[in-house]
Amino acid sequence: MTRTAFRNFGVELREVPDGISFVYCCPLDQRRGVHLVMLNGDDPVSVIWLPGEMRDRGSFAREGWQGRIVPLGAGTLILLARGTLAFDRIEAQWRAAFPARV
Repeated sequence: MTRTAFRNFGVELREVPDGISFVYCCPLDQRRGVHLVMLNGDDPVSVIWLPGEMRDRGSFAREGWQGRIVPLGAGTLILLARGTLAFDRIEAQWRAAFPARV
């Protein structure tokens, strides 16, 4: 299911990160992306990949939520959770999953 979601956007993942409990291609404003939830104990992490949207790397906090913005492949990966403890590990998994840029 995860591979298929990314194939819809022309991305052939090298591997699928562990701990994914939810995958859905969903509309986000005027665009579409892949929304996943990764298990992380009591603090699941939402992962959103926005194809074609290139944002600068950064972090943010809003209403008790922590976020990380990561340029990845031909798009941007956004991590969102109550805490940031798993962000480094999850980012590394997604970097390993995406094909090398040509």
